[in-house]
Amino acid sequence: MLGHAKPNVIAFHCTVVSTFSDALEAEILRQAAASAGCPTIATSQAVLAGAAALHVRRTALVTPCIDDINQREAAFFGQHSLECVAEHGLGLLAPAEMFNVSPARWLDLLRSCVPDEAEAVLLSCTAIRVLQLVDDAEALLGRPVLTSNQATGWLLRRHLGIHAPLPGFRRLRSLA
Repeated sequence: MLGHAKPNVIAFHCTVVSTFSDALEAEILRQAAASAGCPTIATSQAVLAGAAALHVRRTALVTPCIDDINQREAAFFGQHSLECVAEHGLGLLAPAEMFNVSPARWLDLLRSCVPDEAEAVLLSCTAIRVLQLVDDAEALLGRPVLTSNQATGWLLRRHLGIHAPLPGFRRLRSLA
């Protein structure tokens, strides 16, 4: 059915699954591209591209997830030159629970768990509501804040040749 829609690009939008392994990510993207006949991206690629565009090599990983998932994500990003110098998760498993964490709670969490050696913060998960706090978090922390949704939207817009700024994309906003 994807082919009938004739999309210009498809995003596989799940950080946990796209960081599970390079092989799984590649297979998901291969299948989507074959079905739709267009380029594909994954959330993991978007995060890595955003970090590279911002010249970030060391990040604090903050998620709603359990430790096992955080450790796997940190290892995945580390294999792709994005070192996670700290990781913090809320221990949640259900997407509804993740979505119910308020943006204010995320901002409070960032105040307490981002070490000085982190050049940026990665709020990793597509099921969390954090886009509206990026500008405030960057001002508070004095460093870039990447989110799974923000990075994916940014990379999709780049693939489509759209460069107009959007609220919540703060430092990524100016990067073509």
